[in-house]
Amino acid sequence: MEEQFLQLYKKNAVADSAYLIADGKAFLFITEADKYLLQGKNLIIGATELVLGTKTDENIMRLETALALKGTTIKKIPAATLLQGLDNSAFAMNLAIVEAKIVVLTNEILKKDLQLDSQLVKEKNICIEYYTIIQSLQKEYDKRRLPWIKEIIEKYKTSLIFKKGEAFARAAESIKVETPKELSSNTIEFPPGSVLCQEGSIGDYMY
Repeated sequence: MEEQFLQLYKKNAVADSAYLIADGKAFLFITEADKYLLQGKNLIIGATELVLGTKTDENIMRLETALALKGTTIKKIPAATLLQGLDNSAFAMNLAIVEAKIVVLTNEILKKDLQLDSQLVKEKNICIEYYTIIQSLQKEYDKRRLPWIKEIIEKYKTSLIFKKGEAFARAAESIKVETPKELSSNTIEFPPGSVLCQEGSIGDYMY
């Protein structure tokens, strides 16, 4: 039988309460692909944004979407009640334990995403290297006009790796900023120690 879920709150919605999971499971989705599971008794979820909100004048919107299994015993905790409960050591400890679990689980997701980013960087570097080699062959062909070099270029220049490398290389090109002629023609150099302007005088230059 397929499990049914109840949505407690949605990402980017206004955070106005937390939830106490008496006994059961809660799935929290950072994105559609990145999610983690909290399971146990007396779990307080949805408190992160409320606690963060005490440090700023702005409302912190929901950072995740939370789903609980239907049939799970859930109690809604208003924001004011949650914040008052922080004065109770047992309540605060319970909340801190859950928040620590969330940090550990989200850190694992972050590590996974960083590994993917590392693979993308490696792919990017390979594509740029591939593009650079073909461009070097092109320069060599322009000098020598050897047919066999042209055959290699035509064979590999149409590949997806070359196209990606070309795009990456162009995006990485540095931009040279030059002083416009109309500005440089009005530039005046002053020797060290010169007085640029005096208080009370009429200003007719910017420095």
